[in-house]
Amino acid sequence: MGGDYEPADGRAVLLRHADGEGDILRSWSPDRRTLWTDNTVLESKPPRKLVHTWRSLYDKELASEAESRVTWEIEPQEGGYSKLTVIHDRLEGALKTAANVSGGWTLILSGLKTLVETGHPLTVFGRSDM
Repeated sequence: MGGDYEPADGRAVLLRHADGEGDILRSWSPDRRTLWTDNTVLESKPPRKLVHTWRSLYDKELASEAESRVTWEIEPQEGGYSKLTVIHDRLEGALKTAANVSGGWTLILSGLKTLVETGHPLTVFGRSDM
């Protein structure tokens, strides 16, 4: 499967999809005016593992820091459940990013849990586009 994809509503989108490694993972602001992240897929083993770089572009100080790495792993559990582990590491050269994303991951994972369990996105501050 190949091709370029555009964001429909400000959410993350995978661009220049090839075989997994080297793909580009980007996310935009909800109004699609600002590129928030521009990351590279380092490892892809669907449907169990995704590893990509991380650099926040929505803030000049964060954008000037070194890239870090995010690993997503899904493990099947008894009873038809799944365990999702997210590890954000290689933050030694990105101390402001580390402080910034520590609360952000909680919000992202809460939103994912809400969507999976209810079929509806998490509403944050009265908005469902976050």
